[in-house]
Amino acid sequence: MEKKFFCKDRWLGLGMILVAGFFIWRSLILRPSNLNRDPGPAVYPLLGCGILILCGIILLIKPGPDGKRMKMNADEKKRFWSILAVYLFAILGSWALGVMYTIPICLFIISYMFSKSSKPEMSTKKRLLTTLIYTVIVSAAIYVIYVKILDVTIKNGVLIKMLFR
Repeated sequence: MEKKFFCKDRWLGLGMILVAGFFIWRSLILRPSNLNRDPGPAVYPLLGCGILILCGIILLIKPGPDGKRMKMNADEKKRFWSILAVYLFAILGSWALGVMYTIPICLFIISYMFSKSSKPEMSTKKRLLTTLIYTVIVSAAIYVIYVKILDVTIKNGVLIKMLFR
């Protein structure tokens, strides 16, 4: 039986390289910074694309499949779709509510999800309380660092602007 060269990992690697190529193209058309010795706005997207290309190459050159197709079980599928839903909420929530309102919600949900797998023996009430304390501390730290120390202006989302006009 002949093994296929393009298994799902290699398709994923090729897709990652193509997506990274698109973002490199889009990053290179950004205007350079006017400040002396400032690398400009394209540096971080280009670094991220470099890492994405490296991961794509690793997926392309790794040994091929052994003929067994890996499938997710029901619990893994549930976690996958849950995390995908949190990511979509982060995107839409940042637009609708603003970043400062969306980050704590997403942080709480993801932290709670990971606490269920890292400490399954912990009771739900204790897990909720520790996750809430963690979320408050990290969100406060993010606020202090970005808004107070770095003086970054973080805009509210569309719905918040409409509510508080």
